[in-house]
Amino acid sequence: HHATGAPIAVHLELGTGALDVLELLCGELAVPSHRVILGHLNRSPDPVTHRQAAGSGCWLAFDGPSRGN
Repeated sequence: HHATGAPIAVHLELGTGALDVLELLCGELAVPSHRVILGHLNRSPDPVTHRQAAGSGCWLAFDGPSRGN
């Protein structure tokens, strides 16, 4: 990201780990949160985590089938 300015899309297979990813990318690696897209969050229906992630300024993607499908 720092070299190109391209956004970073993260594939969260189970929809978990969103806050850990944000801590790594935005905290440790200083990627602006508005340049991060967290995918497959629909697979982990945790509204508290979703609100916290959204509050950081990143993009949330509720894409693809749920784990039950």
